[in-house]
Amino acid sequence: MQLAKEAFEVEEKEEKLVSDAVKHLSEANVKINVLTSEFSSKAEESRRQKEEITHLLAKVCDLQAKNKGLRSDNAEFRGNQCAYKETQEELTAELADFKEKYREIVDLLRDTQEELRRVSKKRKSDSYQGLGEHGIRGMFSQEIDSEEGKKNHFDLCPFHFFV
Repeated sequence: MQLAKEAFEVEEKEEKLVSDAVKHLSEANVKINVLTSEFSSKAEESRRQKEEITHLLAKVCDLQAKNKGLRSDNAEFRGNQCAYKETQEELTAELADFKEKYREIVDLLRDTQEELRRVSKKRKSDSYQGLGEHGIRGMFSQEIDSEEGKKNHFDLCPFHFFV
């Protein structure tokens, strides 16, 4: 009996050990399934992140190329801007020179017109002295003819400067 009792106890211990082993294997399988599921989701997330990284790297390369092109354009525009500014300064200086020359010419024209008036008045006063009636009429007709000639001359000139 003792042997049967010992066999029974060993059998119970064996069943308990098998039961514990099955329980531990079941728990391990559950953990393996959970870990496999987590691994799959992490692998999928990693794949999506790699795709996003690839997409973002391509976008960065495109933006760098665009930036390089814009910098080149900007450098060209700055060069043009400098050239335009220099040209504008040159033209402004030329315009100032032309204005000064214009003022000088207008002053010379006034002086010349004034001189012509004085000379004309002097001639008139000199021709009036000692002339008879026929001489005065002849002088007036000659004066009228010369005034009409002046008008025609100034009508032909496109620049009338009376400043």
